[in-house]
Amino acid sequence: MHHANRDADHLNTLRQYFAQNCRIPSYQRIADLLSFASRAAAVKFMGRMEAEGFVVRTVYDDTWMPARRFFEHPLAQTTVQAGQPAVAIDVCSGQVNSDTSISLFSAIFCSNTAGGRLPNTECIRSQL
Repeated sequence: MHHANRDADHLNTLRQYFAQNCRIPSYQRIADLLSFASRAAAVKFMGRMEAEGFVVRTVYDDTWMPARRFFEHPLAQTTVQAGQPAVAIDVCSGQVNSDTSISLFSAIFCSNTAGGRLPNTECIRSQL
């Protein structure tokens, strides 16, 4: 039985988790978060996300962290008329990376305030 590829949906769920928690969760938590049947499915999903440039392993290979593409936003491929809002019907196919294509953008920076691992991590949202 063939299942539709839901990587984009799963990636958006992972982005939401990261925005709320300032970290990418463990494989088991990813499996629970994305309703996977096993931890192995989370391992395969993160492998695909790494291959596509959305995440990278830390220096000591023990945790995941967002890569440049993790913060991309889809672009519409049609013109946008001024005035009343119009419905866009699945016309997004391009991506924009805020580092290279937009001069003002929101970025998320995580800094550890106590020198420990995760308990004292805080998110700082800034306009660059």
